[in-house]
Order: sequence, then structure tokens, then C-alpha cells
Amino acid sequence: MVNKFLINLVVEYGARIGKSVFKAYQQAVNSPGAQQSGFGKVAQETFGRFVVKPMTRSEAFQILSIEETTEVDPTKIMERFETLFVKNMPDRGGSFYLQSKIYFAKEHIMQDFPAEMNASKFNPDESEAAQETESNKDDAKKN
Repeated sequence: MVNKFLINLVVEYGARIGKSVFKAYQQAVNSPGAQQSGFGKVAQETFGRFVVKPMTRSEAFQILSIEETTEVDPTKIMERFETLFVKNMPDRGGSFYLQSKIYFAKEHIMQDFPAEMNASKFNPDESEAAQETESNKDDAKKN
């Protein structure tokens, strides 16, 4: 009974304190004095690191170095994706961060096309499925 009371007390007051700290932070950032002193900008940049913004379509085209036009060729997107993905492989001195950006840019653009046009040997689901299919074929040959 006492444990339940203490847990409820901690949760309730913890939530209140968290909300009040967040509200005070927002007021401090948005106050006119903070904007003039530069604190508001610094605080927003710092807090902005923790907030993930979704990728826009134009950012996706910039990442893949493809000109954004009214008609987009999915084969061109996939070719560019595979080229950049291979160049940024970590075992070749590339960056996993850049590789993931390239992958999500491709996914963002290719969501407008049928799934079969989005086939790549670098898609996680398809590579696992291909490995399972190959292992099943090997098992069938052994039997």
C-alpha cells in the first residue's frame, strides 16, 4: 500500500515538475530579452538537435543529386541510389550516416511508385528474403 502511494506520488509530481520545467524553458526561449541576447537562438538550435524533422521531397532529390522535375524516372533514382550507397559503404571508408540518408531519400521518392520498382539488393527486407530463398534452395538440393 505504501509502495503504491509512493510510486503514484513520484509519478504525479515528476510529471508536474517536468511540465513546469518545459514551460519555463519555452518562456525563456521565447521572451523578448532572450531573443535580443541571442539565448533564444542558441537554445532553439540546441533543442532542435533532439527534434527530428521529416525529410522533404526536395531534400531527398538533393541528397541523391537528381534534378527535381515533374516527371521522375524511377530507374534513374534506383541507379543513383545504388551508386551512392556503394560509394558510402563503411567498409570502403564511407559513412553509415550518409548511407542511411541516401537510403531514406530513395525511400521517400520511391513511395510514389509501385513496390516492384523499388527493388534493390540493398533493401533490408529483400536481402534477408533472398538469403532465406537461397538457403531453402540449398536445403532442397541436399535432400
